[in-house]
Amino acid sequence: MLKPIRLLAAAMAVSGWLFCLPVVAIETPPVTLDTLDKSMAELVEEQNLPSLSYAIIQPDEPAHIKAIGTLQKGRETRVTPDTAYRIASISKMFVGIAAMQLIEAGQINPESRVADVLPEFEFKNPWESTHPLKVKHFLESTSGFDEMSLSEFVYDNQPVMPLKEALSYHPDSHVSRWAPGTRHAYSNTAAAVTALLIEKVTGRPFTEYVQSNIFTPLKMNHTFYGTAPESVTMAEGHSGGNIVEHEHLLMYPAGGASSSITDMHRLLTFFVERARLCLTPKP
Repeated sequence: MLKPIRLLAAAMAVSGWLFCLPVVAIETPPVTLDTLDKSMAELVEEQNLPSLSYAIIQPDEPAHIKAIGTLQKGRETRVTPDTAYRIASISKMFVGIAAMQLIEAGQINPESRVADVLPEFEFKNPWESTHPLKVKHFLESTSGFDEMSLSEFVYDNQPVMPLKEALSYHPDSHVSRWAPGTRHAYSNTAAAVTALLIEKVTGRPFTEYVQSNIFTPLKMNHTFYGTAPESVTMAEGHSGGNIVEHEHLLMYPAGGASSSITDMHRLLTFFVERARLCLTPKP
């Protein structure tokens, strides 16, 4: 039997972000790993998917990790549990973990004013005198900033622009639409600004910091930002049955990471088991 539902849902949620699976109604939900594997294989066939990978984590049971399909539609090379896929906004988790590490180390104070710790970052906050923009507002997505502009979304970030320059590319969206801390609004810019602060306090590139302080300790050997290293096999992106080119995001800390289902299993296990490899669990 698959148990408990909470862990099953969490594992599938991570896989769903990897592949943006279509919503398909299942009359009889699978109750064993064998029936689940059969249902997944049927889904790949029915939906004409190039590939799909998923992981199931259950208490006191070994992880069940599967990869189905090929690297590219119509080709024979099979995907494996170590094949990397774009993981979109799951990338923000690494920004959050890195920030919390530095908060625990006393190098970042979430109550600090952004104007004090990042004076080079251009923004407008009409409530700055009474409700100053603070570091914690970027971590909570309560800065009040609008989403990135279209020109920022479509910018092909090759060669990779330094974060300071990337955040200066189109600063018109860096305006608090309400008093910071009073409302929540999703923001890709917030993750990029936090990554810039991480670079400033550590004196290291953001990608280098997360590699040595998150990916390596968690043994996430197939996770990276940007272009895949030679040691990692990357699945081709597809849309409407056609291959799409890898897009290099301007605000890459927010959505530019790639990872394998094996590494996503390690990340999920880190959260579920409240491991001490990267952060100190709170009681």
